[in-house]
Amino acid sequence: MLGTSGFGETAARRETPRCHSCGMIFPLAACTALRTADQPPAEAAANTGMASLGLAAWALRETSNDRRRAWFRQEGGHYLLDESIRGAVAFELRNIAADDHDLWAKDAYDVVFCRNALMYFTQDQAIRAIQRIAYSLRPGGCFFLGHAETLRGLSEDFHLRHSGDAFYYQRKDAPPPRRIPRPARAPATAAPDHVAWVDVIRLASERVEALAGRASAFNLPTLPPGRRDLGPALDLMRRERFTEALVLLRELRPESGEDPEALLLEAMLLTNGGRFADAEEVCRRLLAVDGSNAGARCAMALCREAVGDPEGAAEHDRIAVHLDPGFAMPRLHLGLLARRAGERSVARQELGEALALLRREDAGRLLLFGGGFGRDALIALCRSALIECGGPP
Repeated sequence: MLGTSGFGETAARRETPRCHSCGMIFPLAACTALRTADQPPAEAAANTGMASLGLAAWALRETSNDRRRAWFRQEGGHYLLDESIRGAVAFELRNIAADDHDLWAKDAYDVVFCRNALMYFTQDQAIRAIQRIAYSLRPGGCFFLGHAETLRGLSEDFHLRHSGDAFYYQRKDAPPPRRIPRPARAPATAAPDHVAWVDVIRLASERVEALAGRASAFNLPTLPPGRRDLGPALDLMRRERFTEALVLLRELRPESGEDPEALLLEAMLLTNGGRFADAEEVCRRLLAVDGSNAGARCAMALCREAVGDPEGAAEHDRIAVHLDPGFAMPRLHLGLLARRAGERSVARQELGEALALLRREDAGRLLLFGGGFGRDALIALCRSALIECGGPP
């Protein structure tokens, strides 16, 4: 965990090379390196400064020669971190799964790195640990997880941020509460490059219908208790009566309020009706309520593509995939965007993932994001595009 105590803002913005144990870059700051109780003790390394044990050259492979010379000295085949940096770091053995008022003081940290630890917690333990971290981060402070970890379903105290290939979280301005609660295959015919998402799906569906004689059956998703009021609007959407569905949904607004499911349905009805700016505004409202909503990101991607912004579309799709790796639709959209851009290797990767995921995609998501077409049509489209890009038949 990082704070600026004793170093000031200028020093806190300077960077040092990578951490011995995980390879991350840390700003110059007062640092407490924390490990969970079941991990190997850090005291022995801390006595001499963890990095004094020596970094192999591979650990600094992305560190410039100038920084190596400035902050390291080489001894044999290893690099030792400069004493001025080691002296700014305190290594302590602490348990992040336990309540500790000294460790989790309010607004104590600027940055928290918690890499590949929460995955070993139960959901309840993870939720409570994240609540402690959120309470101890300053407003606007950053929270880094491992590349395969997300806060989806665990916390609403953070905004998701994306820089380059890295995803991280930033604490919202409103302070979290201190209380910790318990908690037969279609022909591989390519669509023209100018054809939009819904039209591409329609072409694929027509090929499937030509072979099968009828479209595949599509059942409405089962709604959880208390959400049955959306059923009539979903049924109208299935029948492509988007305007009527939107009117009906808005009549329910006093009851549904800012309900994420209702907002997502509204966004997709607007998207299917060609009202892309309105749909994006609804998505922004949804993300303000649920910042980890992968469906909102997928809807934003469709809108961005429709208004001629494929780069923005791909960005939202990538965030949706990060938030929910099992979500097929943004991967399918990413693959089609990459195919259109001539990025065949990227297209093969995304379409291959999408093809596997589509077979078990949630029926409700297919209804919302499938442009009115079912699983078979989407699989046929995906397979066709994959073959065109050099993938297996």
